[in-house]
Amino acid sequence: MNGARADATRTTWLATLEKFRRDPARAATGEIWSSSLECASREEIATIQS
Repeated sequence: MNGARADATRTTWLATLEKFRRDPARAATGEIWSSSLECASREEIATIQS
C-alpha cells in the first residue's frame, strides 16, 4: 500500500470514528461510560451493529 492511499484510508477511518463517537468527553457514571450505549435496547444495539 502506498503512503498516499494509507493516509487517505486513515483520514477516512478517523472521520468515521468521529461521526459515530458517543460521549467522548467523560464517563456518564463510575460504572457506565456511555449511557446511550450501555443502556441501549436490543433493537438499538442491533441497529448500531449493522
